[in-house]
Amino acid sequence: MKILITSSGKSLDSPVSFIFDRALYFVILNREVRFITNLAVRGRESSRETLEIVREENVDVVITGGIKPEDFHFLLKHGITAYQAVPGSVKHNLELYRQGKLKPLKPV
Repeated sequence: MKILITSSGKSLDSPVSFIFDRALYFVILNREVRFITNLAVRGRESSRETLEIVREENVDVVITGGIKPEDFHFLLKHGITAYQAVPGSVKHNLELYRQGKLKPLKPV
């Protein structure tokens, strides 16, 4: 299972980003941990590039604070489940997800 968590920094201790398409980094976890810079936040208006990153990475789960309805429906269309992040670090949210304590995300 591949998990993507939106992040404000390049560390598992970094705070979760609460705006999906404005996250500075995506933390991708499966057997390893990778940090991907979200280049879409560098002056682009569209979240299309952000969604392409998610699709190309073949993630199964997205953990973020909030997501636009059109982005949410893109995730659903591609079989990706989204969960509501809570204030705290990437690591804390990952632990909550693994314990089944994060709620499914609804679009804002």
